[in-house]
Formats: sequence, structure tokens, C-alpha cells
Amino acid sequence: MGRSKLVAVWLVVLLVAAAPSIGQVSLSLPLQGYYRAGRYMPVDLQLSGDLSASPLTLQTDEPLTVPTEIGPAFFSLARQNFTAVLIVSDRAAHLNQLPLHALLADQRLVGVLDSSVDAAMVQSVFPGMSMIPVRIEPGLLQAEIAPALESLDAIAMTDWPMDVARQQALHMLRGRGVTLVVTGATQVKPDDLPWKQQGSLWVCPPARLLPPMICPAAYEPAMGWNPGRPARFRMKVVIIGIICTLLLGLISLMRNRWAPAAILAISAALAIGVVMWNRVQPITAQASGTICLQENPATSSLDIWHYYVSAVAGDICLGSNFAHPVFYDETQLAAAHPQYRAGQTGADGLYLRGAPGFVLAALTTHIGQPFSCSWQPTPVPIAKLTVPAIYPGWLVDGQQASNGGENDLGIVRLRRRQP
Repeated sequence: MGRSKLVAVWLVVLLVAAAPSIGQVSLSLPLQGYYRAGRYMPVDLQLSGDLSASPLTLQTDEPLTVPTEIGPAFFSLARQNFTAVLIVSDRAAHLNQLPLHALLADQRLVGVLDSSVDAAMVQSVFPGMSMIPVRIEPGLLQAEIAPALESLDAIAMTDWPMDVARQQALHMLRGRGVTLVVTGATQVKPDDLPWKQQGSLWVCPPARLLPPMICPAAYEPAMGWNPGRPARFRMKVVIIGIICTLLLGLISLMRNRWAPAAILAISAALAIGVVMWNRVQPITAQASGTICLQENPATSSLDIWHYYVSAVAGDICLGSNFAHPVFYDETQLAAAHPQYRAGQTGADGLYLRGAPGFVLAALTTHIGQPFSCSWQPTPVPIAKLTVPAIYPGWLVDGQQASNGGENDLGIVRLRRRQP
């Protein structure tokens, strides 16, 4: 072998040795690939080696779905290995290479927490339905990730857990449409939940079901909204304009040869400043309203409905709290190009693309928060959400108008309809 060939071989060896290793990510599905359209589904990610700089994308084979982009920062020193995918269509068959199974209307997915739970006993909770049991690792019952299990219809356990974190996770799942079932207890604590005994089981029904992903009724409070800057921003511009006008008038009265130059400089600086300030303003005007579902004095669930309207084209970020966008129709869903981003510092969460005039409704749920309010029988915009399509089985018990803030749509309290 010649000297030149030997040098070339050594260069190749050195380049290979110096090249960063590209890790491999293995995927598994804690719910065995079962999902319910419009709800989050958990994905377990295991990394071997170092992830390359390019992000990993979790994508189904259905166009109307929400891809999840995993950045390298997701696998931090804490070794995170859990994320979620929001599947909005029941036509998805694969996530990357893993098979998916959309749950049918007559199927119920039951998560089993304890190996001693007899899944057949839970069949009585869903008479006439086909039950699919899946084993759930207790470590998934953490408040910050529990909503990813919301594709479950029920979760069964031998007894109510003593761990406070798991209790909070169960409360959160119940607020997202999951039935709680206890199989081996003579009495269940906490007794402030509406437990019902069915034979040897204790059953706690969900607070309510999440609204469907396509729900025109959710847009009633925002009908007729026009894109534009919030009134607060427009008022600040007017005040600044008045102050600058007075200042320029004062300068013009000064008998100084530099007065014209000062007027031109201040006017140019004002114009440039307003343009730059306008560019850094939020791209959307938004407002929120609260629905309080109160079952008894001790327990209540809060639904926070958020409405956004885009003034210019850009992304609307719903944050990383498992928010649920609700669309008027599939055309709007396709135009929004939703994407969930994880492992991007300061940018985690659900993103949607808004064109000028784009109106979006989104729901976040808060469970077990103290709630008190003085109620007044004043009609409020958010009251229009209390239609059977969104809150079946509930009646209006009280409502309060906006507190005067431009971003407040008011509060409505609901109570369950008596059987």
C-alpha cells in the first residue's frame, strides 16, 4: 500500500472516530396503539446513544392529524422518555411504523392499574359494550403527564391510592372523561366524589366528556369577531400620539433655529418606534371564559375556553398543558396545520397556523381548584356554550358577566340535571 493510500485510510478512520454518534429512538405505545379520535395518546420513547441535531417527528399516515416534533433537548439530563400525540381523526392506521387502532363507538378502553384487578368485573360498568383492557404502569399517574391517558374510557384499581400525586392525576383524568372504578374496597375515600356502588364495584362517573374536535357550537361566543389589535394597544397608541403632538407643538413655538430639525427627528423616531412596537405585539387578540361544573360543595371542575383571532399571519401557541383545539369544520382544521412541539426550550406546546381573520376556540381543564363567586343573572357570551352538544346533562345554575376586562367573557356555573 502506498504512502498516499495509507494517509487516506488514516484520515477516514480519524473522521469516523471524530464524527458524533447518532442515537436511535425506539417507540412503544403504553395503550397498545388504541386511541380515541380527538384525544391525546401516550408515546414512550427510549433513546440509545446521542440524538442528532435534527428533530424526530412522530407522524401518522392520516393527513388530518397533529404531528409531534421531538427536539434534541427533549432527551435532557433528566432522561425524559414520555410524550403525547393528539390524533384528531379516526382514520390513522400507523404512527411512524407502529400500528394504531381507532376505538369504535361500541368499544371501551379500560386501563388496569393492578395485576390483581379482574378486568372482567369492569364489564358491568359498560353493559352492551366491547371492553378492551390494557395494563397501565402506575408511574404514568403523574399530574403533568396524566392527560396523555385521556383516550382511556375507564381506569380500574383495587383501592384508591394513598399517594397524593396519583390522586391528583386521577382527578385530572376524571375531568377529561375517564370513569374511575375501584374493585376491592368496602368503602372509597375521598367520599366527596360521586361514587356509586355497583355490586362489588365502586364507580365514579366522569365530570363530563371532552367536546368533539369538530364542534361548530363552540364558536357561538366568538361569532362576528373581527381581526385587529386589542383596544388596550390602540388606546396606548392614541395616548402616545397626543403626547407627541403636544410635544411637537411646544417645540414649534420655540424660537430656535434647531426647532425644525428637532421636529423632523422626533417625528421620524416616533414613526419608526410605532412600527417596531407594532411588530412585536401579539399576533392575536384573545379572550377567555370559564365554565364551572359543580357537582357538590366540595368538588368542582373548571373549563377555561380560550378564543383567539389573528390580526396577521403567524403561529398561535396553546402552550404545553394538553390544551384541546376545537375546530368549526375540517376545512379550518386542515388550514391550521396543527403541530405539537416537545423538547424546544421555551417553545413546547401545541402550535396552529393562523391566517388574518382566523378564529380559534380552545379548551383547557383545571380540576379541584377552589372556586367561589357572587352570581348575577346577567347574560354573558360564554353562556352560549351551555348547549347539549358540549355539556349534555348539565343545567345553568348561575352566571356572572365580565368583570370589565376586555379579555373576559364571564363565568357560568352548571349543575347536573337530575335523573
